Amino acid sequence: NVGINAAVGKYIMFIDSDDNIASGTLSKIYSTAKKTDRDELIFGYNVVLEKDGKIFSTTKVCAEDAILEGQEQIASRLLELKEKVLIDPSWNKLFKKEAIIKSGVLMPAGEIFEDTEFNIRLLPHIKKIAVIGDCFYNYMQRSSGSITKSYNPQKLYFLKKRVQTLTDYFKNADMWSLETEKRCNYFYVKYVFSGLIDLNFPSSGYDKAQKMDYIKSEISCPDFIKAVNNSTA
Repeated sequence: NVGINAAVGKYIMFIDSDDNIASGTLSKIYSTAKKTDRDELIFGYNVVLEKDGKIFSTTKVCAEDAILEGQEQIASRLLELKEKVLIDPSWNKLFKKEAIIKSGVLMPAGEIFEDTEFNIRLLPHIKKIAVIGDCFYNYMQRSSGSITKSYNPQKLYFLKKRVQTLTDYFKNADMWSLETEKRCNYFYVKYVFSGLIDLNFPSSGYDKAQKMDYIKSEISCPDFIKAVNNSTA
């Protein structure tokens, strides 16, 4: 949020301190943004697995080039982009600063996965998006230190909250349907299992009995049961 308010350029890009971008990225995406006059550009990224300073795996995450105009087109591609994990992060995007400022949308303070919340809440204020198939960003996954590799007791709460934000977006855009509901339920179920798997991290502090109690409480929750019975990948 501090960076958004301090930015003086026409466009804003977020980069995590432990990641990096490919050579020539800024000139290429700026050129595309200027040429197409998009409010937002979404581009691919590389998941780079690193251990002891050595890279041993790189996986590309991307979608086909596309020009999306208006909420109907944006909403129609949103779930596809989310399933590819292209919607959630903010670092694989270039935003027109004016669009952010006019929207009044900011990163929620004191939360995790705050960029997912920001991205989805910003969408109703975005009129034009360009999807670029090239992978410009290098998302570094190291053997330790990442929030995704340690236990966070707030993780499941905020993941569920993000699904609710996604649901609200589709309903407010008049794009809610049985198929959309099933796919949103799929994310809900997926996130619950992601949170339960994290119980196995030593940093969780849960013993076997506590893990079982936690798992039982989650899978017996009415929201979870409803999502399981009405979901699709």
